[in-house]
Amino acid sequence: MKSFVQAVLTAVSVLAFSGAASKAGVITILDSYNSPDGSQVRGVAWDGTNVWSTTNSSGFSSRIFKHNNDATLSVNTNYGQVSRYTVGLQWVNGTLWSVDNFGDVLVKHGTNPGSAAATYGMNSRRDPEDIAWDGTNIYVTNEGMLQKFNTSGTFLGEPHNLGGGDRAITFMNGNLLQGLGGTLTLLDAVTFATLDTFTIGGGIIATGLAYDGTNLWIADPGNNQIHKAAIRTVDQQIPEPTTFAIFAIGLAGVGFARRRVTVR
Repeated sequence: MKSFVQAVLTAVSVLAFSGAASKAGVITILDSYNSPDGSQVRGVAWDGTNVWSTTNSSGFSSRIFKHNNDATLSVNTNYGQVSRYTVGLQWVNGTLWSVDNFGDVLVKHGTNPGSAAATYGMNSRRDPEDIAWDGTNIYVTNEGMLQKFNTSGTFLGEPHNLGGGDRAITFMNGNLLQGLGGTLTLLDAVTFATLDTFTIGGGIIATGLAYDGTNLWIADPGNNQIHKAAIRTVDQQIPEPTTFAIFAIGLAGVGFARRRVTVR
């Protein structure tokens, strides 16, 4: 009996340690949709009901699209060109906002999403990439920095240096999800400590992200596609050590019960 219990505890110990060593988030591509106009997809947004995208062709010709929730993510409305090089989209309190990489400005759209109501400077930085909203303030990635604005367009500072490259961002369950190339990193929205990492795979390059409360949407200019993905963090897939302990106790109990039955 002693050898049985020892074997169980050893197996559980191995499982626990191997699980901890291999912790990483998992992202699964559910569907991929071609660009609505065949050009590069640079940004995506979720308005609470529909997916939106922005595309760019050669010569800095941008278009903004609202999509239907159907099997092909077909175009509901083509709002045309608002800025010369729109690269990120975000809905804020029922109003569409975007970033213009050519004019280096934050754009607040009008009642008609196909028009600009106001533009705001980027504190002298000149490479905005994506935009996100945490429910209170607006955030923009620009030259690797995370810039913060209020909903009046006032610049509030740069709370974090994300590093170089074109960074995609969105908020997911209260935390900041940022992407660079084919890698996504989940950050604590206050301390910016790394909580999780995800490898997309499939040659997908994320330049725009949006979270609809269940699934993640990815703008992928390399493949001229929009991707819908399921995303699971470490906490959603790796049992806690207590779970293993309970499992071990249960197996040991079964062993003792079987021993008592055999003796009788």
